[in-house]
Amino acid sequence: MKNNDITKTSFPGYEIAQEKQELERAKKEKIKQEKRLNTLPPFLMVRSGLFNEAILLAMVLIPVSEYIVIKQPSSFTEFLRGCCYVLPTIALIIKYFCLLSEREILRHNLKNYAKHDEDNLSPISDYKFNVMAKILVQHKSKLDSRMFERMIQNPESVDDIKTASAIIFGHLKSHPDDAQMILDKFTTNTIPPELQKRLKELIEKQK
Repeated sequence: MKNNDITKTSFPGYEIAQEKQELERAKKEKIKQEKRLNTLPPFLMVRSGLFNEAILLAMVLIPVSEYIVIKQPSSFTEFLRGCCYVLPTIALIIKYFCLLSEREILRHNLKNYAKHDEDNLSPISDYKFNVMAKILVQHKSKLDSRMFERMIQNPESVDDIKTASAIIFGHLKSHPDDAQMILDKFTTNTIPPELQKRLKELIEKQK
């Protein structure tokens, strides 16, 4: 004799257990999403030029110090050589903490802009580390579409071409289908050439 599931009812507690599982899944997904939003690109600091000054100092100071020690060996020149090896490391540490400080300021500004807590977004050029600012704006825009949506709704809230382009480039990485929307929103000849090219490439792929 075959069972007829149509006339049957759920096992006691099944519906409640399912609701709990759904709530748990939603909670974990929310935590995961927040973690993604707060996680920075793994090579953000390197791409921002963290090692530039340290490498330049090492390339200049170390060979000079070695030459001096060979030509005039003494305890003083040995001391100078030691200083020349240490200075690039000190420069690296100083720049690292400067980058960290400005990164936190920018993250705070981007978060407030996305939440409509700030009327305008500060341009990338306002930050000392422009490369880091550009990378971070793109990264945040990729993960949080609210920044793009806010700018589309109120273009005057971003009064800098580089900043607006960074937001759009980042958004397009996760939402390539919005390429046509951008072309429909802004006058074509006012869009930066590099961004125009990217928009047209994405639209061609969608055909």
